[in-house]
Amino acid sequence: MPDPQILSVATTVPSHEALLEDVVQQAQVWVSKHEKDFQVKVNRIFKRAGVSKRYTTLPLKQLFDPMTLTEKNDLYKSHIVPHAEKVLIEALEKANLQPSDLDCLIVASCTGHMSPSLEAFLINRLDLKPSIQRLPVMEMGCIGGVAGLIYAENYCRAYPDKYAAVIAAELTSITFQDEDFSWANIVSTAIFGDGIACVIMGSKPSPAAPSIRFSSMYHFPDTTHLLGYNLGSTGFRMILDSNLPSVIQAHFMKMINAAIQKSNWALENVDEFLIHPGGLKILSELEALLNALPDFSAREQPFQLRLSRKILQDYGNMSSATLLFILKEWMDFAEGPKRAVMTGFGPGLTAGVLLLETGKN
Repeated sequence: MPDPQILSVATTVPSHEALLEDVVQQAQVWVSKHEKDFQVKVNRIFKRAGVSKRYTTLPLKQLFDPMTLTEKNDLYKSHIVPHAEKVLIEALEKANLQPSDLDCLIVASCTGHMSPSLEAFLINRLDLKPSIQRLPVMEMGCIGGVAGLIYAENYCRAYPDKYAAVIAAELTSITFQDEDFSWANIVSTAIFGDGIACVIMGSKPSPAAPSIRFSSMYHFPDTTHLLGYNLGSTGFRMILDSNLPSVIQAHFMKMINAAIQKSNWALENVDEFLIHPGGLKILSELEALLNALPDFSAREQPFQLRLSRKILQDYGNMSSATLLFILKEWMDFAEGPKRAVMTGFGPGLTAGVLLLETGKN
């Protein structure tokens, strides 16, 4: 039986482009009533966040204005459905499929709330089959897109003649808290951007499509306090512990090696690591960790998480959608047989790991 394959990926962003200099300027206005040392530190965080550009649902000035939870959630509901519809249609077209071909629709999102959830609206708008299975993946944060791919892979292994779609849809910019001057809110504001992505998956052999060789989840013990959101009257308040990068680094190779061993791969044969860019510090520490391994230390060029850095620079951290943007970049430019390890981290802490291979059926 063939492994499930990623047949297509489509992405989209809102229309408002925010360049780094504009974001920095708006942030300076935001913290202008604070003492000078605080302003300098905030300015440095924004400039060193590794994000040159991002896309937002509203113009910057409006995003920094006070909004209630109701106002933010109304924005989420009015914008997220048409964006998700757009990427689903594009991904289906790229896979040479019709909406009626879909058998399972999985949606990951954590930056707003809808009930019925997003996929119910897409079923009606695109006239999907009445028997389609729907699975909302909520409250998983940055791991949501990877989790959706794992669930879709499991579905396609169980039903190899069927097709699944995974949509990761996030408007992270509207989680900004104008009265919260904690470092968690400042750091998240410095890196967050809005993005929506869709993957189509199936098990019918397609020579050009990456195959999923193995997938797994890894749960970090006693770490529920490190990452997440608290919901209040003004929306989602970020929880971001400063120990997060070191905890991820401490567990990283344990979970990667477990996946590699179960797939009968050799670590030295991995061509690319597609890692969710939760921030430059996480990427830098994982690069250092990988380059210190005997499997990679002999390489002529140091191992760089180039695609993770590129997407962070061009779009920011789009929560669950980010890794699907990275996946698309890898698929668009991978030449010849390639092996990639894809992983992201979310509240829990929980990590998802996917082993991808191109060039083989």
